[in-house]
Amino acid sequence: MSLRHNAIREIGSSLSSLTTLTSLDLYENKLTDISTLSNTLPNLTYLDVSFNELRVIDPPLEGFPVLRELYLVSNKISAILGVGQLPSLRCLELGSNRIRTIENLEPVSPTLEQLWLGRNKITTIQVSISSI
Repeated sequence: MSLRHNAIREIGSSLSSLTTLTSLDLYENKLTDISTLSNTLPNLTYLDVSFNELRVIDPPLEGFPVLRELYLVSNKISAILGVGQLPSLRCLELGSNRIRTIENLEPVSPTLEQLWLGRNKITTIQVSISSI
């Protein structure tokens, strides 16, 4: 389902009936919170919430047992948080945000293959080799 380039400010529980949905594209809207998506779309494998107004992923995203790709490009996110409960995550894109320190990668899924952090003005890397 693609809802790109709209003026969506809030996601209510209306999507919860779409339990077979595998792809959700909310690119370039006005979202500040995506917590209502958690535990509502169990078959989602692709989620793009790039170019919104997210500052933090709190509470953490959970209830996506097969989510493989998560795109959070060009929001206002300042820390890598809230993505540790995604057991199938392979691609995490956090480019063009406000991240200054690479940290908190330990809880990120061990299945992660791609981590994109470009255009964040990163100055510090605080991560152990075993978590990469």
